Amino acid sequence: MKIRAFSIAAACACVLFAQTAARADLVTISGSGTWGADAPVSDYSAPGSLWSFSFDVPDPLDANPTSTAFNFQYFLDGSLVNTTLSSVEFFPLEPGGLFDLNFDDGNTLNFYGDQVYTDPGLSLIPGTYAAIIDINSFAGLPNGSGSGTVTIATTVVPEPSSIVSGGLGLLALAFWRLRRSVV
Repeated sequence: MKIRAFSIAAACACVLFAQTAARADLVTISGSGTWGADAPVSDYSAPGSLWSFSFDVPDPLDANPTSTAFNFQYFLDGSLVNTTLSSVEFFPLEPGGLFDLNFDDGNTLNFYGDQVYTDPGLSLIPGTYAAIIDINSFAGLPNGSGSGTVTIATTVVPEPSSIVSGGLGLLALAFWRLRRSVV
């Protein structure tokens, strides 16, 4: 009886530990909106077209604050744009806030709005932000326009040790169940 109680307690502890031992070191950033009537026709923009994107970045951000993105997708009018994102460059409020999406083909989508990271620390601030978008806005010259929202949400990524602990908990439950059926 004592072995059964111990086995159940150990299994429950392992499962609970596995659920609570997660780290929030990735942040998902997504956004959607509409290009304005003055937007140029390109792979990324067109007048009146709908845009949306999503990607994950480390939190806190890498230094500069420029970051590598993971799981990037960009859609124009619901169609996936086949492109490679080289970096995401975040800005303080003074030069316009939000960030630029820099692509390998030399194009850049510029998002303007609030500053979305702490200074110092470079930790992203979860929330939904109003955004103005343009494309290839080099030297402060806007090229097309659009508007929408950008959402920053924390993503929970399990620690490898929590996966092992959860597995051990399940093994303990299986062992207890097997032992119970034999006795």
